[in-house]
Amino acid sequence: MSLKELIQDILNIARSIPNVNHVAEGDIYTLLNTNPSVDYSSVVLTQRQHSLDLYNQSMTYRFYLFYIDRETDNQSNILDIQSEAINALFTIARKIEEKFDITFNRLDINTFKERFSSECAGAYITLDLTLPISACFDDFE
Repeated sequence: MSLKELIQDILNIARSIPNVNHVAEGDIYTLLNTNPSVDYSSVVLTQRQHSLDLYNQSMTYRFYLFYIDRETDNQSNILDIQSEAINALFTIARKIEEKFDITFNRLDINTFKERFSSECAGAYITLDLTLPISACFDDFE
């Protein structure tokens, strides 16, 4: 499975979450601060450093997965957004586990508020997906 295929699969899983209106891959700040027409809520997948472990014959793909929504003018919905973000991210992670037959031993969840130019709140998780090297490269034997 190539990096591109993996990212497309994760984004498709994110699209299946109710009330997610925007799904993208890339730098979270560039995507949200330069695009004022984002239809929230939004899920953004940002790549981190990936690693190839030849000794253990595995490839680890690393990402941040964000769920973001707009705050109301009086910011009374921040906890609602953060709660929904945690639920959505957990659901996405469960679906990733099922699709790739892996288990996340730990998911660190970070909540935030008043971020980005659109006054948003939400949460993000770090995803480390370790797959057999043979599943990642067509010509590997």
